[in-house]
Amino acid sequence: MSDMQELQSVIAQAMLGAAAQECSRIEMLVNANEAVYEPYCTSFDEAGLEQSLEVPSTAVHAFIKLRKLMVTPEHGTWLSAVAIVDRDRNSFDIKYNYDREPVWHISPGPDGDIADMERFPRPYGEIPEWHAVRKQFTEQQWLAKFPQFAQ
Repeated sequence: MSDMQELQSVIAQAMLGAAAQECSRIEMLVNANEAVYEPYCTSFDEAGLEQSLEVPSTAVHAFIKLRKLMVTPEHGTWLSAVAIVDRDRNSFDIKYNYDREPVWHISPGPDGDIADMERFPRPYGEIPEWHAVRKQFTEQQWLAKFPQFAQ
């Protein structure tokens, strides 16, 4: 089993442990930034009624490791992720968001966004238009800071 699969398994097991047996689906959303991790966990019963759950800390730690493990030179790393355990279908899936702006309740702010992109850089063309890096740096300035992206 790869490190990525192990971490995903830890997340799934932690989510299952956080929810009542009668729930049919569990969702965990994680907005991620080097400075701030904002996780939410919700369960749904057969009728679709939702209940907020205490976020399992083991899942949060696994997401933090997973985010660092998934860094690539072409795309940096993800900005948010949604994990879904569906007991009815006996399935587990994680969708990673590399481009859309996370909906933060406690925003890391422009400085936090920039620090995160500097920690997990990606080519300027891969940085979303909404991102603070696009407002703070020109492409030439970004290339001067990260010459590995020069072609």
